Amino acid sequence: MRILVIAEHDGEVIRSGTRSAIGFANSVAEQTNGAVECLVLGHKISNVCHNAALNAVVLSADYRALANPVADRYAEVIANVASQREPNLVVAAATTFARDIVGRAGGLLGGAMASDVVSHELRDGQLVLRRPMFAGAVTATVTLSGNPQIVTVRAAAYSAPKTAATPFEITKVNIDESSLPSHIHFERVESKQSHRPDVTEARVVVSGGRALRNSDLGFPIWVVPGTAPNLNLALS
Repeated sequence: MRILVIAEHDGEVIRSGTRSAIGFANSVAEQTNGAVECLVLGHKISNVCHNAALNAVVLSADYRALANPVADRYAEVIANVASQREPNLVVAAATTFARDIVGRAGGLLGGAMASDVVSHELRDGQLVLRRPMFAGAVTATVTLSGNPQIVTVRAAAYSAPKTAATPFEITKVNIDESSLPSHIHFERVESKQSHRPDVTEARVVVSGGRALRNSDLGFPIWVVPGTAPNLNLALS
């Protein structure tokens, strides 16, 4: 399979969720004798591209019109690049960025989509995906029809690839900025500063409530599978 990974970044480096998506893409590519490319969009993103090139071949869409991630322009560029590169699979991390942009790109491409994928396997050459549904109450096993297939991968579901000793190739993507849609105008970002880690990219999440006043109450604690060094909990 030819696989196109859509990178999410902070202006300097790609996010850990994207590295997990590249890990998924590499796994599928190895099983299908395929190839992986990573599309980076934005403006003044040379640092991001060099960072991404440590994990995969990079396609750089560096244009002023892409300075802010608005859905109509980003989705149009993703769809155009996918039409040119003809990937079988378009992959991104399962984040608000992907929900806003990659789903729209999938609509433009006419492909089938599975979101929040946590594992996969190949059955008779067909990609079989597993994704949680109904707040994790059930896990669905799905296959996608059509081309390309659009997949978003849950952050930390797959290990990030090892850093390459020699960076992969970076290729500039040619875009006609004047042809991009301009129905959405970026105004500003409103967010609260926090010193806490991004829970959406955490490998381990421990959840508790007021009932956990002490371990004698006998209430359970749910721990998301993973490694939690130096974490001492009383489990009922």
